[in-house]
Amino acid sequence: MDAKIAALGKLATAHIDLNQILALAGTSVDPQAPSPIVTHQVALTLGIAQDDAFNFYYQDNLEALREAGVVLKPFSPIKDKTLPADVDALYLGGGYPEEFAAQLAANTEMKQAIRNFSLADKPIYAECGGLMYLGKQLTTENGTYEMVGILDGSSTMTPRLKRFGYCEATPAKSSLIGMAGTKLVGHEFHHSVFAAQSGLEPILHMKKVRDGVVVDEWTGGYQVRQTFASYLHVHFYQSAAVFNGLLDRLGARVHASH
Repeated sequence: MDAKIAALGKLATAHIDLNQILALAGTSVDPQAPSPIVTHQVALTLGIAQDDAFNFYYQDNLEALREAGVVLKPFSPIKDKTLPADVDALYLGGGYPEEFAAQLAANTEMKQAIRNFSLADKPIYAECGGLMYLGKQLTTENGTYEMVGILDGSSTMTPRLKRFGYCEATPAKSSLIGMAGTKLVGHEFHHSVFAAQSGLEPILHMKKVRDGVVVDEWTGGYQVRQTFASYLHVHFYQSAAVFNGLLDRLGARVHASH
């Protein structure tokens, strides 16, 4: 691998004018330009998991949420005992819950608070690490740990990558992530597998397309009440319809003046 990276570096040095690229990069984008996916202002307060275990979020996504008027209230599933006050929905991104499985398991107050939030039929959107946390158990090389338990399934760490790269996803039925038949584009990168128990059925049909050819297909993504979780990292900028649809299902209220 090191030899391949070194060879690519030599090719880049020989054939790419890096100084010119850097010069153009500073002039090609207007930092004040409005986001193309933010079409109206909304009222929504979103609790977002942000700590050592949950820290993978596309910065573009967070900026788009703020630009649309969403208030982000961070909380730590590791350290906090309660959810932030007056949040309409929760957002649990990716990260490394396996590295902090013991601390996450020990925080029974936070796990119960998130379970209660879901049982109250409030929206929870989770990606990758969030999926692992919302299942019943997480098994690492150090043992098996009790997680939140909203999803009737468990995650197990694997020695090698199970999925890596861009893919397309289509919900088989309407869910928090999108209406049935919506085409979503996302990215998967995980060293674990999620095994769902009987009765918890995947709702996303996934496929990897390379040069116009489908090279792999699988299923994933689960919804219980208004809680949706999958391994898929979704970049909101792919479509204003995807972004605004998610806001609507998270409970956003459009300001009357817009």
